Amino acid sequence: GSAWISYIALGASILFAAGMDLLGSIQFPSTPTSDKRKLIAPVFSVFMGIAAVTFVLYLRSPPIFSEGAIELSHPIEGEWIVVTGGRSSFTNYHAGNPISQNYAVDLISNRGDSAGSTIHAPIAGIVIEAINDRTRGSPEPEGNVVIIGTNDNVRVWLAHLEPGSVIVERGDSLIVGQEIARCGSTGSAERAHLHIHAQKGEMPIAMRFGPGRKFLLRNDVISN
Repeated sequence: GSAWISYIALGASILFAAGMDLLGSIQFPSTPTSDKRKLIAPVFSVFMGIAAVTFVLYLRSPPIFSEGAIELSHPIEGEWIVVTGGRSSFTNYHAGNPISQNYAVDLISNRGDSAGSTIHAPIAGIVIEAINDRTRGSPEPEGNVVIIGTNDNVRVWLAHLEPGSVIVERGDSLIVGQEIARCGSTGSAERAHLHIHAQKGEMPIAMRFGPGRKFLLRNDVISN
């Protein structure tokens, strides 16, 4: 995730600084020592450090030119880890795959198998779609889904739900925190996890979760 990327940038800057320092210590008879050359390594290191921090902040922040972020409560209980999430393909498998899922988040339980975990409505709205009879490996990659529609025409998808676990129907009104299904591995899922994304038409909508309104990035841990 973002930590891994920043570690690479930091490591590269340290190696470069060490190499430049070594070169600066070598005395060449035909080349006078230059004070300016001694500044190359520290200046580059500072630049790389700033670049690394800026890039991590970029990954952490929701896009400012999108339709605007939607605020969601945590759809699960306990401690969960983000296995894919963020605004870039560096940390999010779903980015551009398709575009409507640019800011999708996949969650797995951090304390054992995710299968069978209760899924709650992360936002109030109307059930636009509720599919309950798909199995693992079904032609539809999303498997069983509940799609919640909001007043401003945003659609929040919760996918890969366990067969037979969806307890809401199309047209139902939901309140935040209402139980809707259980976590599963239907469709293209290789393991039990919860996929969640928001879209308006075919355009992706960034999501902020929980009281801290956090834009989730890969390797983030959330608890509820």
